[in-house]
Amino acid sequence: MRKHMRLAAALTALMLAAGSLAACGGSGSSDAKAPETTAAAAAETTAAAETTAEAKETTAAETKAEETKAEETEAEAKETEAAKEEAAAEAGDAGRYVIWEYEGNGNKVTHDILVAAGMGDTWLELYEDGTGKFNLFQTPLDITWKPGVITVYGTSNYTYEIEGDTLYMDMQGVYYTMKKEGGAVSGGSGSSAGGKASGTAAAAGETYINDGTTPGVYKLWKFMGLSLDEFSEAFGVPKDQAAEYMQLEIKEDGKAFFTADDETNEVELEIDGEKVVLTADGESMEGTMKDGLITFEMEGTELVLARLTDAAFADAPAEEKGEATVWTGAYTKFVGDEDPAEDEEPFSLELYEDGTGVSHRDDLDLKCTWELDGEDMKMTETFMGMTIDYTGTMDGNELHLFNGDPEDDFTCEYVYTSDGSTPAPASAGAKAEETAAEQPAAERPEGVPGGDGLVSEEEVQKGYVWMSKVAKDIFNTTYEELAEHMGVEGEFDKEEYSEHMGRNKRYYKWISTENPTHFFYVNFDEKDAEGKPGVYTISGFNSSGFSSSEAEAKYLEEVQAEEDAAGKAAAANAAMKDFSVDVHPWGEKEDKVTFAMQIPESGWNYDEAKDNLVENEDINAFGAGFIKFKVEKEVGKFDFYKDKFENYKDIDNREIGGVTFQGRTYKNIGYDWTEYIAQLDDEHAVSIGIVRVDISDGSMGDKILNSIEFK
Repeated sequence: MRKHMRLAAALTALMLAAGSLAACGGSGSSDAKAPETTAAAAAETTAAAETTAEAKETTAAETKAEETKAEETEAEAKETEAAKEEAAAEAGDAGRYVIWEYEGNGNKVTHDILVAAGMGDTWLELYEDGTGKFNLFQTPLDITWKPGVITVYGTSNYTYEIEGDTLYMDMQGVYYTMKKEGGAVSGGSGSSAGGKASGTAAAAGETYINDGTTPGVYKLWKFMGLSLDEFSEAFGVPKDQAAEYMQLEIKEDGKAFFTADDETNEVELEIDGEKVVLTADGESMEGTMKDGLITFEMEGTELVLARLTDAAFADAPAEEKGEATVWTGAYTKFVGDEDPAEDEEPFSLELYEDGTGVSHRDDLDLKCTWELDGEDMKMTETFMGMTIDYTGTMDGNELHLFNGDPEDDFTCEYVYTSDGSTPAPASAGAKAEETAAEQPAAERPEGVPGGDGLVSEEEVQKGYVWMSKVAKDIFNTTYEELAEHMGVEGEFDKEEYSEHMGRNKRYYKWISTENPTHFFYVNFDEKDAEGKPGVYTISGFNSSGFSSSEAEAKYLEEVQAEEDAAGKAAAANAAMKDFSVDVHPWGEKEDKVTFAMQIPESGWNYDEAKDNLVENEDINAFGAGFIKFKVEKEVGKFDFYKDKFENYKDIDNREIGGVTFQGRTYKNIGYDWTEYIAQLDDEHAVSIGIVRVDISDGSMGDKILNSIEFK
């Protein structure tokens, strides 16, 4: 169904433009990687090795010849550039260019589709003074330009060519075709409507250091087309933690260390003016250092690092929003259709008294603003720099919103009813509840499990918190396991076959007995129909009718305690197996320490590349806890980065394998660590680091540590 054409097209554009602008990017694609996975991929690309380039001996004559050749090449380049500029000036590059079509990943989007998707207002203005504006997703960005090159944020350069009145621009593999309107635009950079661009280096001035010096720790500022704020929001991690997924430390003596995921290694770094070259493991990555920012092109996208200040991690002051009016989606339909759409997924709105709100749909929580003039309503959704506008009417307990021209047959109409959970303008909440309660559950095919899905309001909210924050392997959790956790079968909603995914899908709800408009909705996929027929595991979920953030604040601590208690009960009776692994000191494959232990027969796996014992059979599972083993010659080696440890605290020593280990906790490279270190003998020291694994008395983590022996 094309009901969400506007959002889908805009999100597609965001993904195609990922890595090009901070105002763009996307987290809705199934190909978007979680931060740990992305950082791990980056680590493989830039994993450092302690290598040095052999100096290349050249005679004085060879050096002179090379310098002369370089000068001649540079002179030729300048002449070519001057010729280009002269030709471009004669052609009159300055002017206003409006989007006509674009192409990315081999897919071409025509002008008609762009307009229908709300992207027709994408334009580029090149002013005669070398400045300009680029209006991308209704966000005007300040730019500078010279013939053939457009520069955004002072660091991102994109090439273009002009043929007649058509401009072709290459934005890192996304190709924009734009048509010229009128003549040259003579205004300066401030003359265009639209105001100041958001997310530029100037706007972020006090959030990072730009004092002309070089040494320091440069942390993630932009990546995959996302700013730090957007990266943090998209992947659900605090900003200070997101900033540490990738960082580069430059010492006073010129040494450099690159961190990705949980690995830090020394790298070679050459800085020549604004040019930066980072070399690791025989591979080089070129970038620029300018205005306090280090920018690398990395796997088709930009990585921007900066020496961040506390202001970069500060959250905006909490605003008093007042109570939220919750509107539950009733149905959607094209204006030109007589009947509502079939198989509609749940959607809802939370509207606050201060004119802000949250739109819950398409498995996304979209921030929005709204205003009401009598019965006439306007609303704008915002997601990662993209905006989607709606107009409509609010009449009593019904709200009608249109995502385009209400007279256009292909505009989608969204119809909501107020659920009465909080006071609403002219609300008839009781009627809405009655309407929701009267809607019968879908007929369940024979052999498909299901029930009424009814649990208490507290159980609905705690269940959602468990799925979103506590469960260790939620996307491998089966329907039966979730039903067992909730204590009741879910209410079956529908079953379908996805041509795109090539798999069967089922959808269920668990519903509050106190308010039937409060529920969570879960998608299940039959991911391996041949190998595991009939096994459906969670592929997505969302809440409806209640605030997920309020539920987390209220129940997270309690749900985590319940999970830990259940884990200890399972550990007491878990079947175990013998397991051992050889761990080598850095760079010394002939030396080793053997860690022998007992681990569960299932549910854990070992990542040989990182020497991590992972609390998941999938070693790359996002959010999985792990126990990391390291070996060095002396225990002091584990303190090499101690000056960067945050919230450092010494804890009780622990005996492991007959050896007394010093215990400590701290935060480093985005993880909260518990670490035990000890000197085994004159040649071997051991570190055992624990992240997101319960090691309290009686837990599985405790059981594994108690079983370790060194050989």
